[in-house]
Amino acid sequence: MKYLSICRVKRDLGLREGIVKLVACFYSYLFCYPDGIPYYAGAGTKLRIQNAKRRNAYAERIRLKINKQGRQIVKIIFEHSSREEAIIDEKRLIKLYGRWDNGTGILAILQMVEMVLLEEL
Repeated sequence: MKYLSICRVKRDLGLREGIVKLVACFYSYLFCYPDGIPYYAGAGTKLRIQNAKRRNAYAERIRLKINKQGRQIVKIIFEHSSREEAIIDEKRLIKLYGRWDNGTGILAILQMVEMVLLEEL
């Protein structure tokens, strides 16, 4: 796993004004409040990180509230060499921060990761 700093992410993934260029790498990621506290963990490739429509309603409400306040969501991206590595790391992040819906933590993850990943990656 390779952590990409925010500057490196912008350069490598082409993050300019919220647009990500198509990339061939797999990654896991955290969406964080402006203060750096995570509220969502995921895994993907290409444009997954920018596709807000494929998140649950709770995570979407958080994103809209942050945007309405004129603040930026912090995106932390971890690059992986395979889809399997990205999925394993997403599960690690969810275990580390816990899920809000089942009382184990703070992430707005409302369904089993395995079910979502089969459809999205």
